[in-house]
Amino acid sequence: MELKGFRRVHIDAGQSAEAKFVIRARDLAYWDAAGHVWRVEQEPIRLMAGGSSDDLPLKAEVRITSASESMP
Repeated sequence: MELKGFRRVHIDAGQSAEAKFVIRARDLAYWDAAGHVWRVEQEPIRLMAGGSSDDLPLKAEVRITSASESMP
């Protein structure tokens, strides 16, 4: 797991709020040392949100439909 966004939102009891984050392909990439490129693999990615790293009640899955790579 990796932290890709953080925003503190105070919500009073009984209220709701919306927090938006932009996740770019580069945020999902890893460095391929052999190929000397950043790679994004075609695989499911789990997104989780909550009050702390041990309390992540909100979960979603996104699917990467096209693998990509970019030079540094």
